[in-house]
Amino acid sequence: MKYFKILLFFSLIFFSFLFFTVFGAGGATTSDKVADLEDQIKEVEAQLKKLQGEEKSLKNEINYINSQINYTELKIKEVTNQISQKETEIIKLEDDIVNLNDRLDKLNDAISFQEKIISAHIREKYKKEKDSKSLELSLILSSPTISEMLGKIKYLKTIAEQDRLILSQMTITRSGFEGQKNLLTNKKDKITLLKTEIEKQKQSVVSYRNNLGDQKSTKEWVLKETQNQEDKYQELLAQIRSELDAINSAFADIVGKEGKEVKAGEIIAYEGNSGCSTGPHLHFGVYKNGVAVNPRKYLGDELEWPIKNAIVTQEFGENYSWYMKNFGVPGHNGMDLTGPAPFYGTPIRAVADGVAYVSYDKKACAMTGTVGKGIVVVHENGLKTIYWHVK
Repeated sequence: MKYFKILLFFSLIFFSFLFFTVFGAGGATTSDKVADLEDQIKEVEAQLKKLQGEEKSLKNEINYINSQINYTELKIKEVTNQISQKETEIIKLEDDIVNLNDRLDKLNDAISFQEKIISAHIREKYKKEKDSKSLELSLILSSPTISEMLGKIKYLKTIAEQDRLILSQMTITRSGFEGQKNLLTNKKDKITLLKTEIEKQKQSVVSYRNNLGDQKSTKEWVLKETQNQEDKYQELLAQIRSELDAINSAFADIVGKEGKEVKAGEIIAYEGNSGCSTGPHLHFGVYKNGVAVNPRKYLGDELEWPIKNAIVTQEFGENYSWYMKNFGVPGHNGMDLTGPAPFYGTPIRAVADGVAYVSYDKKACAMTGTVGKGIVVVHENGLKTIYWHVK
């Protein structure tokens, strides 16, 4: 019995220390704070909304593009900071997992130790007696005095209370073990979730950077096309608006008309600057089911190039936000091409076999005084191609 009392004393000290080490040492931790850019982003969003409704002028256009650039740069910073925060959180979680594994090992050792103490106590307690009642009876009957008998009864109750304490401590330890296991699982799941979110945010950063590049190139394009002059900016707007209207009406204009069969590579027109064109060039478009598609997907494969040794001055889909803001279309709806100098009069060829139709603007462009002219070719593969600003 003396052996058990010593073992019990040290076990209670050990488990009290272990409990506070495992459960009391870990407190709530906070992630490293990142710069909060929400207020700045909201301010820029309000500025963009305001500029969106202002009159179309070169000054307002450049202010709008600059605000877009500022907004995109802020979003890149915001998402980059969020990624950094999550990566820091992952490092912390990985450290926590290492610590949790160590705690679980200690708790497992603690449970094993408690089981040994209980087993040792049971063997000591019932070594000579079959059950606790016979042990209690023999102790009471062997007492020479009432005082000694009461002391032994109190001792037995103390032993029973110590049993309950050990068993209670063991229950707490087991509960803590399961709690730590669940916490470990939760932290591993959290890491998986954070890594998934980081990958998505990295993709959004790539997208924002692509947008930023497009916005900067749009600004350069607008300034180059307008030479930073208001009248030329208004001419550019008129050209694009006229071009879009002309192409829409051209498809409707050929209905019921008799066309001419053409072969791939056959000359069907010559490069000009008819209609609202600020200079000689060919606007070449490819349409599938009535929707403009990127000619690059077909040129050199299903379709030949309309101009030999063509120089591309504007790609399909370029300046997305500028076209969407001003005309409601997702970027330039064709490719602007020109041939080698002197440009004007460069032969334009059919890109594939089909039926060609000539189309004209309904009226002359107020800016140039000329009527826009183009060719629409309907192909057997379901594609339609359009060649605009021809002479």
